[in-house]
Amino acid sequence: MAGRSEKVRVKIVLTKEELEWLMVELQQKQGKKIEDVLEEIRRSRERSSVGWKPSLDSIVEAPVEEMDT
Repeated sequence: MAGRSEKVRVKIVLTKEELEWLMVELQQKQGKKIEDVLEEIRRSRERSSVGWKPSLDSIVEAPVEEMDT
C-alpha cells in the first residue's frame, strides 16, 4: 500500500447550534484541527449532561377497579 492515501469516512451527528459553532470555528481556523474542534464539542456535551436529572422520580399509577362481567 505504499504511495496510497487511506480515507476514513465518519458520520457526525450535531445539533443545529453545534453545526453553526463548528462552521465559525473552521472559518476562523486559528491553527485548530477538526479533531480539536470536535473534542471541544464532546467536552461541552459532557458538561451539559452531568447536571441533568429527570424531574419525576417516579410515576404513580392509579389503582384500577375490576369490573364484573
